Amino acid sequence: MKAKLDAAGITNQDPALRQAARQAFYHTSKFTLRDLNRRAIQQQPAATLPICIHGFSHTA
Repeated sequence: MKAKLDAAGITNQDPALRQAARQAFYHTSKFTLRDLNRRAIQQQPAATLPICIHGFSHTA
């Protein structure tokens, strides 16, 4: 959904992303918890975790 909104030039994405997530928050990082686990096993979490955390909406 984020990519579609970006492509459409929509700047106020918060309402659409909340609706798409069906939650009061959403996550826009390309990383999933599975990705974090895989990178932790490979001992690379320091590069991935901040990107993942900053992908959450401000209401999370």
